[in-house]
Amino acid sequence: MTLGQLAATPSGSTTGTDFAQLSVSSGTSYQVAEAGTIVSWSHNAGSGASQKLTMKVLRKTRDPNFYTVVGLDGPRDLTASLVNTFSVSLPVQPGDVLGAFAPSGAVSPVVTGTPQDTFVARSSLTGLGLGQEAGFTQSNGGRVNLSAVLVPTNTVTLGSTVLNKKKGTATLNVTLPNPGDLTATGTGASAASAGRAVISKAVGAGPAQLLVKATGKKRKALNAKGKVSLSLAITYTPANGDPGTQSVNVKLKKK
Repeated sequence: MTLGQLAATPSGSTTGTDFAQLSVSSGTSYQVAEAGTIVSWSHNAGSGASQKLTMKVLRKTRDPNFYTVVGLDGPRDLTASLVNTFSVSLPVQPGDVLGAFAPSGAVSPVVTGTPQDTFVARSSLTGLGLGQEAGFTQSNGGRVNLSAVLVPTNTVTLGSTVLNKKKGTATLNVTLPNPGDLTATGTGASAASAGRAVISKAVGAGPAQLLVKATGKKRKALNAKGKVSLSLAITYTPANGDPGTQSVNVKLKKK
């Protein structure tokens, strides 16, 4: 998914200022909505020579407008009058915002927007470094000339497995990083929610549970021996991302 926006015709220049875009009146938001990884960022450079730009990810840490730099890349040399794109790998969380810092050159990190566009800025000769926090001043009417590509996290965190030895079932606890769709399948196994044989539902970020049962020959083996091993494939697809599948073994016991 894409974050931020590029200026159609970049103009003006600002150096020695950290910027972060809080909101825009239209178009793609600069705010991260899902946990994931930023894999690239782009800037539409103006015609000036010797341009450099640092891309930043900022996270609000306290009121009124204190932000910490939680990710950065640069400074990068820019080719004038072109869209410059750079590969990165920056983990981000919901609520983080895109920003930029221009250390030198006639760079256009912010262009004129609408009166409803809101950004924060902080003047500094060197800009904030990774992990540094500072207070920013909020303003309207500008838009950061920056976009990024975010890949939402598509892996679940496996938690505890709780056995019901009386029924011969297991409850598998998982944690999801983003809203999305969760499914689980396996030979001789079913993973159910609300009595369904296969779970396939929209889920929110946070804890979720899979009720695991044995079926067919696996069920007969469980009844005969009192235990059986099942292999499950858990597939999780974040709302705006690609599916990811994880394998997990579950041992059922019945007394």
